[in-house]
Amino acid sequence: MIFFIIGFAPYSIKEKYLEVFRSAAERNEISLRDFAYFEDKYWLAKSNYQIYGTQYKYDKNYKETFYPVKDLSSMNDRRVKMGLDPVNLMNYPEYK
Repeated sequence: MIFFIIGFAPYSIKEKYLEVFRSAAERNEISLRDFAYFEDKYWLAKSNYQIYGTQYKYDKNYKETFYPVKDLSSMNDRRVKMGLDPVNLMNYPEYK
């Protein structure tokens, strides 16, 4: 699906489609969960933080290392609204 392909596109392409995908999620044409993953990729590309905590990388020891989260204390509330399970906030760095 084009939605997932654009998720790996450069920031300028993601920015072009952010509101299109947001509207599609609001109309249930794509899942809120999938949109949350896309929006995190967008914010990482733009500002080096995420809002739902879906994005991570592997460190040199092959351990998941999550990218910083803006407003970490309310992340699980945002996750639940998007159909994502709550997570342990201690696994995430906060964006300063």
